[in-house]
Amino acid sequence: MKKVLAMVAFVMIGVIVYAFNDENRINVDQQSKKEVKSGEVIVMNKEMFIKDVFDYEKSEEWKYKGDKPAIIDLYADWCGPCRMTAPIMKSLAKEYD
Repeated sequence: MKKVLAMVAFVMIGVIVYAFNDENRINVDQQSKKEVKSGEVIVMNKEMFIKDVFDYEKSEEWKYKGDKPAIIDLYADWCGPCRMTAPIMKSLAKEYD
């Protein structure tokens, strides 16, 4: 029983540490400050989405702000199938520049 409790505690600590990892947020902040090259996947945060795609806080009717078509892929970093689509999105970004 002690082994099971220890394992559960270890898993919970791991999940908490992973959830509060700021590395992904730092990468998004750095990407928002640099100039984005054509044909590159853009990882957006909330502010970038509101500024460049759609301001859902002010409007209920969908109105895309961009001037070119875009693929918007909503994913989670912890999701295996979501991570498996990342290479596909990168190849589509290069293909459609």
